[in-house]
Amino acid sequence: AIAQAAMIAHVPIAHIHGGELTEGVIDDAIRHSITKMSHLHFTSTQEYRQRVIQLGESPERVFHFGAPGIDNLSKLTFLSREALLSSLSLSWQNDFALMTYHPLTLSEEGGKAALLSLLNVLESDTSLNILITYPNADTYGRQLISVLQNFQSKHPERVYLTQSMGRERYLSALKLAKLVVGNSSSGIIEAPSCGVATVNIGARQQGRIAAKSVLHCGESVEEMKKCIGKALSEQHQDLCRHVENPYGKGNASSQIVEEILRFDYSNNRTKTFYDLPIDAD
Repeated sequence: AIAQAAMIAHVPIAHIHGGELTEGVIDDAIRHSITKMSHLHFTSTQEYRQRVIQLGESPERVFHFGAPGIDNLSKLTFLSREALLSSLSLSWQNDFALMTYHPLTLSEEGGKAALLSLLNVLESDTSLNILITYPNADTYGRQLISVLQNFQSKHPERVYLTQSMGRERYLSALKLAKLVVGNSSSGIIEAPSCGVATVNIGARQQGRIAAKSVLHCGESVEEMKKCIGKALSEQHQDLCRHVENPYGKGNASSQIVEEILRFDYSNNRTKTFYDLPIDAD
């Protein structure tokens, strides 16, 4: 809605994270629509830059600087494990998994069945405590919250459920976790920069570029058990500590600001559709 209003009022838009795919949710249509309303584009990978150009945006206005979310990691003073757990009134001794599971807005039941399967798997592995943040406000989110509340009430000694931890605590938990599991973009974009393994469940993030530390699996109990087991293996844990994150090194924001300040805003009412070169063959 904000992008539409800005377009009508001839206010130029700088769009971050265009060109990406999340095939399990409605976001793709919204994201690509905002691309067509925008004048400047800042993509998180080179492949996404090419996709924005494929949508007809002029290459000289499409920049690949990485994901700004990584900048937070490079600037944050992380909490120690002791400080984090103390702030949450927890006294856990075991490792913990950080879990966020958002609704599947293109699914008839919002991904509830897959969430139940995931909780079944995590329930059976008593070596891990589970730190869970609420789903977002997408359709079906409230249904998933009630499932999580029931799960937490059954295992109060090893499951912590919170609506939000705030940036400092969440990113500290991300760095300290043995495993990130669910279907949040943070498991794909930020977790690799923290050297942490990710198990990405189902279709919500399908289509996103991911580091080798991210393992993708389907929605069955068997697939999840196998994938989580691999993520917790010493071999994969070692790989995570040395993985390269395709979303950059944490210097995107300053470059984005520089281009915004340099952009010529004198003619922002029209855009020419950029056609891709046609192969002579």
